[in-house]
Amino acid sequence: MKVLCLGIDRSLKLVCGDVPSEVSLAVLDGEVPVGGRIKLTEDDAEIVVCDGDGPLGPLRDLCKACAGASPARKSDLPLPPDCLPIILLVAPEDNIRTDELRAAGAFEVVHKGEGAADSLRSALHSAVCYRAGLADPYADLFRYARKQSRRATDKSRILHRLDEKHRIVYQELHHVNRLLATKMREVEALHDIGQGISALMEVNGLLTLIMETSKDLMKAEASSLMLLDGEKRELYFEVARGAAGEKVKKMRVKLGQGIAGTVAETGQPLIVNDAYADKRFSPDYDRKTGFRTRALCCVPLKSRDRVIGIVQVINKRDGSLFTNEDLKTFTSFASQASIAIENARLYTDLKEALERERWLAIERDKMGKYVPKNVIDDIHRNREKALAMGGRIIDGTILFADIVGYTTRTQHLPPEQVVSFLNEYLNAIVGVIEDHGGILDKFIGDGVMAVYVADSEKDNPTLRAVASALKMQDTLKSLNRLFVSRGIPELQIRIGINCGPVISGNIGKETRLDYTVIGANVNLASRLESSCTPGAVHVSQEVHSRLKGLIVDEFRGSVSLKGFDQPVPTYEVRSIVPTALRPGSGGSTTIITTVSPRG
Repeated sequence: MKVLCLGIDRSLKLVCGDVPSEVSLAVLDGEVPVGGRIKLTEDDAEIVVCDGDGPLGPLRDLCKACAGASPARKSDLPLPPDCLPIILLVAPEDNIRTDELRAAGAFEVVHKGEGAADSLRSALHSAVCYRAGLADPYADLFRYARKQSRRATDKSRILHRLDEKHRIVYQELHHVNRLLATKMREVEALHDIGQGISALMEVNGLLTLIMETSKDLMKAEASSLMLLDGEKRELYFEVARGAAGEKVKKMRVKLGQGIAGTVAETGQPLIVNDAYADKRFSPDYDRKTGFRTRALCCVPLKSRDRVIGIVQVINKRDGSLFTNEDLKTFTSFASQASIAIENARLYTDLKEALERERWLAIERDKMGKYVPKNVIDDIHRNREKALAMGGRIIDGTILFADIVGYTTRTQHLPPEQVVSFLNEYLNAIVGVIEDHGGILDKFIGDGVMAVYVADSEKDNPTLRAVASALKMQDTLKSLNRLFVSRGIPELQIRIGINCGPVISGNIGKETRLDYTVIGANVNLASRLESSCTPGAVHVSQEVHSRLKGLIVDEFRGSVSLKGFDQPVPTYEVRSIVPTALRPGSGGSTTIITTVSPRG
């Protein structure tokens, strides 16, 4: 039986001698066809062994021709209808070429390399037996072995591909896990800052929290935080801890100086993985603290695009370098920290402002015991302006009220009893004044001075003043019943009222001002009170004219008063006309009750 060897080197041809003894085997030489088809005759070989590393196209054609798969086989190959076995030798582990050649009709494909001779000998043995029609006792075993081998090869190839994909997926998962771990640290750090905002609004405590959290987040050996003094254009340590804390706290860094100053000036984060090789790095901090800086990551703290400071971490604990991923994480952390710092500052400012307002309210309440309410309100409205002396002319109604014979009536009473009943009396009288919209100007011993001004175009302050005067006389009757029961002599008061233009404003000197009204019309009201009949209410001609038809009064004649050249017409008020109305203190309308001043 003839075997045609195409492109097979001599060393492999030697194995062709080991064939079944029943078959004579002759080895022929030939070349692998490069183009066209090979012409085989009956005198040619019955088995073909070919180098399968050549071009795939001719090899596939050769396999199909030998297998009888080509329609041109009978004219090109005048052979018996059974298959012409072809054995191909390919490069080791060339699984793709092996699959394609087997699909084209190769009888067997043998891989070159270690064990190739044994594999070729086995393939030749099977081919010779096949062509000779001999029973091969090992044929089924060989076919089964080849089948299992092919399956094992396929499985191995599949497992190899799966292993490669598994390796790629594992690497990707490992990378994702690292990213997730970093993000988790970042989220936990931001959570800590969030808790710090809600639970710790004191600035220094929050800064300390930020420093400690940043060190843990970045797995660094140390961290520092500096705030910006905008006026001096310097960074300073608000919080400094450790043995060298006091020394460090005194240090200041100018904008543009060192790594921190550069970041604060440019507003851009920065990584330096070899500090002493960077010209911008200043070793002063290391000299003062004894710390050795190898690498650092520094980012700005910003509020509304304005740099308010910097935070930096120094030296990774594991000795590795800071990466761009670290920089992104730290920048995100610094952004949240900046918001926390700004909120804490606003909270502190608000707390201080509220505290100032509380003390102002307390002081205002205290001042209200000594200063008229309208003065307090005016001072509060204009508290950012300096109080100036001077005044303005207003139209007002002035009321003076005084106890008749106060000294004589109280000279035999104990001082504490005098103070007690006088306070009770003044409290009741002032209450009447305020109920009628009057302004208590001052106490004059046991007397009072009140001013009434219009609060709207329809308001009649003069009518309110007269109504309050009649109410005072009526209130004193009730007080007298109480005083007499305590052994205090019955009291009587005189009340004088005038109206007209007066000067209102701050009177006195810069260190001691009195907010009051002055002028001739004020003096006239005082003189009317002095000349008034005990228990009566005397008013001027101007008051009588303004309230004509609204009050019932009686002309008392013209009275000579101190300080006035001509006698002054005086009227005694008896009551208010029942139809007279006045605006109530709460904006409502109230009917004034008529009273008789002398019972």
